[in-house]
Amino acid sequence: MHRLSRLFLSLVAGATLAAAALPAAAWPTRPIKIIVPSGAGSGPDVSMRLIAQRISNELKQPVVIDNRVGAGGVAALRAFQGQKDDHTFLMTITSSAAVAPATMKAASDVDYARDFDAVAGVVQTFVIFVTAANSPANSLNDLIRLAREKPGQVSISTPTVMSLANLAARLLEQRSNVKLNVVPYARSPEALGAVSTAQVDFHSDAISVPMPLVRGGRLKVLAVLSPTRMPGMEAYPLGNETIPGFDGVGRFGLVAQKDTPRQIIDTMARATVEAGKDPEVVAKIGELGFYPLPAGPAEFRAFLRQEAELWARVVKEAGIAME
Repeated sequence: MHRLSRLFLSLVAGATLAAAALPAAAWPTRPIKIIVPSGAGSGPDVSMRLIAQRISNELKQPVVIDNRVGAGGVAALRAFQGQKDDHTFLMTITSSAAVAPATMKAASDVDYARDFDAVAGVVQTFVIFVTAANSPANSLNDLIRLAREKPGQVSISTPTVMSLANLAARLLEQRSNVKLNVVPYARSPEALGAVSTAQVDFHSDAISVPMPLVRGGRLKVLAVLSPTRMPGMEAYPLGNETIPGFDGVGRFGLVAQKDTPRQIIDTMARATVEAGKDPEVVAKIGELGFYPLPAGPAEFRAFLRQEAELWARVVKEAGIAME
């Protein structure tokens, strides 16, 4: 009798453990949704769709992209917070996950590294400093020298105050101890037009924006703010070759709801990282000015934390008021 009882209890315990493991082991059981904080057809959207297709192939479920545009990523954030679902993920970008919480009251209560579970890196891009082709400046050192000769008079156009490119210009001021006339525009094309027509001296933006004019001979590159030389950009100097540690990296990745089962996180992370290694994906995102970011959960969480701390310091030192 005792032997039968022990056998019965053992079977019950085994069945209970198996049942508890089943949902995570079977994941995904239905379509996966990724909320993207930028519009359809934008660089982040297109790169996410390319990788999402490979994730779908790997996990045998459709991956649906849900574009939520507005308020510096807050619209996407709120949509994600309202869905307590282990099949829904949020695409983060540095401007929404690190810059917005430091510059926008509507996002100031959110810490992405604390409030969500990091899943994986998706892609990355970099800030670039350019000037007109006929400018006397040929290097980042030239820009700094001119700024020291004429404090506050050397102008640099950027996208909005709440853009990574704008904060990269502020970081340049802080790291080189100069004062620039930073001129934020409502849209990148307007800021780019200002430098190409010599209305301003320099321009800071994501590499995809000015490179067509660089290749067309209308602009020249002063510095790329990537940690190392990237494929296709080997000919251009790095910002950290002039100022140690002067990098401006826009990182895109995925986060899940807090306390999502670890097996789900790991499954999605593996599929995402593998998707980013696909040669066809690498080639296509390269055309958009993006590069793979093969970071797993721990590494991507560290990126989220480091970026939030860095850009919050830059905002505070620059005296940028929260909107």
